[in-house]
Amino acid sequence: MPAKPLALTVLPTLLCAALYAALHAAPAHGAEPAAAADTACPEVPSDAASVTPEQAVVFYRQWEAAGCAAPATKAVKAEAPFTISTQAVTLTADALTHTGLSYDGVVRFPTATGTVRLLRFSMTTATLTNVRQTSGQRTTLTAREFVFSGAVTMYATKITGRAFGLLPMTLTPDAPPPLVPSVMSFTGVTIEGSVVLAAAGAVKGLVVQG
Repeated sequence: MPAKPLALTVLPTLLCAALYAALHAAPAHGAEPAAAADTACPEVPSDAASVTPEQAVVFYRQWEAAGCAAPATKAVKAEAPFTISTQAVTLTADALTHTGLSYDGVVRFPTATGTVRLLRFSMTTATLTNVRQTSGQRTTLTAREFVFSGAVTMYATKITGRAFGLLPMTLTPDAPPPLVPSVMSFTGVTIEGSVVLAAAGAVKGLVVQG
């Protein structure tokens, strides 16, 4: 009886063995394992103004999942000729919406005791709803709505809230935003050391407390 050909039975076995060895082979000496594609930091779009809020949400989720470091601080010169109060003032609002928004960088303002670093943003409009301002433990004013328009500049030492109503976010001079789309919103927002300059402003339901 002639011998049974081995090619059809041995070849698949050899292929499986070779595949197993390739998948489980140790990396070459000194070589770094390749990083998973889904853990790489996303590329920051060069034209942030064209990024939609939906695209920004995807970007920030990828940024957080990859554990990306905060972008380098961009220092800019302060042009406003006034001194920042050293008294702690905090602004809270149910919602904050910016249009025509851009991030300018970090500025240093003089205070009575030295200087303070603040984030600076430029925008076309800024709308805050259900606003409460406190100084220390004391509420100094409340309002149903603040609307700033024209050439609006907003300064802050710290901003926390849920960006786009979804993503917990904290921004400081040491942790500036990697991406700022033209339209950006926050819910449950808290702004510390806030200063706003605007060509026009409107307020509804303002109550000033002594």
